Amino acid sequence: MLNDRGTVHGGVLLGLGHKAQEWYQQCHGVRCRPLRVTIDYLRPAPDDRHLVLRSSLERRGRRLWIVRTVILDRSGRTVAVARGTGAVTAHESIASLELRG
Repeated sequence: MLNDRGTVHGGVLLGLGHKAQEWYQQCHGVRCRPLRVTIDYLRPAPDDRHLVLRSSLERRGRRLWIVRTVILDRSGRTVAVARGTGAVTAHESIASLELRG
């Protein structure tokens, strides 16, 4: 999972960011079909096996959710920022509207 420089491979960071976004959506009772995931790499991720991922909602629409995930190293520095856009499935979109009241 490391690249030739001894830091975490970018594909691994992208996969972790995407998974964190899926968990975030599930915790909020919504299932989304992924449309796009992007990531900005800001600094190398160390290989010390300690990364923190924090997800937050950027946009909550009836049809689209955009979730932002910040990946931090052990010292709290931002390693990468991932953004995922997902289409809310028809069944869950009705349930999310009911949750809003």
